[in-house]
Formats: sequence, structure tokens, C-alpha cells
Amino acid sequence: MVKEGKKVRVDEKKNRVTVTFDTRFYEPESIRLSVNDFRDCCSAKLKSEDGKITVVLSPKSREIDINTLGYEFYNYVLGRMRSSESRF
Repeated sequence: MVKEGKKVRVDEKKNRVTVTFDTRFYEPESIRLSVNDFRDCCSAKLKSEDGKITVVLSPKSREIDINTLGYEFYNYVLGRMRSSESRF
């Protein structure tokens, strides 16, 4: 079953979630750093084109809720962006 929101697409059958970021609003460096931080719990692929960055996350454990993973990743990226702003 595939569940799709505006920017998060969950594919339960393939056990992966696809998250799309618009680079006009989300810092590409924060997205890349977040992907690296998630590599312990997820396999991750990153693709950039046409002002968007797409991240495909596949949890390494069945204990990770695939239905919330994409939203947790979004929050993590926002947190990284916020912490990078506070350094200036």
C-alpha cells in the first residue's frame, strides 16, 4: 500500500519512504547532513534535480515506524536548519 502526502510518500510494501524538499525553502546542506545522521537507522538515497531534493529512506529495523519516518526526517532537517541559524 502506498500512502502519499504532499511531500512524503510511504510505500509499505517496499518498506521505504520518499521525502521531497524544495531547495527554495530547505537548505541543501542541512538535508545532506541529516541523511548522514540517519544512516545508522536507515539506508538512504539522495537525488537532486530541478530545485528539489528527494530522499528515499529504508529503515534497517522493522521497529522503525515507516508511517512516521518521513515526518521525523522533516523535523530533523528543520532542527538542523534552526541550529545552523543560531550560530550566526
